Amino acid sequence: MKKTIILSVLLSVCMLSVNAQDGDKEITEDKWQWLATASLNPDGAKKAIDNNPATRWETRVSQASGQFFILDMNAVNNVSKIILDVTASKNDSPKGYEVYMSNDGNNWGTALATGAGTQNETVITFSKKTAGRYIKVIQTGATGNYWSIHEFRVFGQAAKK
Repeated sequence: MKKTIILSVLLSVCMLSVNAQDGDKEITEDKWQWLATASLNPDGAKKAIDNNPATRWETRVSQASGQFFILDMNAVNNVSKIILDVTASKNDSPKGYEVYMSNDGNNWGTALATGAGTQNETVITFSKKTAGRYIKVIQTGATGNYWSIHEFRVFGQAAKK
């Protein structure tokens, strides 16, 4: 009986954790005010946040370690995950990445996530919600094809107004 109760409590706690993360929505508030830049092709970076999956930002050169993409959400949001959508260019996901957040665009702290991109969508989930205005994705791998982002999607909780 004791083991059953403990197991029930543990399952309930796990379900609460999953539901709390599942409650996060795509942050779209004031997205028209967001800005994007990149180490390569900075003028094209805005195409990654234009809500048009037919357009894209791309490096225009082979992927190399140190290339980066920065998103300025123009407000501090609580972020739980990001999605780098490359569905229309499925082989252009980052070979490797590190993700950082900042409130001022200068102090980035430690990486919130590291990994390798996947075809179509690279879903990058943080271990905990992180507050920040800026998100920086740094390329850590190298390969012969471009690095592209058709849509840079952010999930969590938008800043309170």
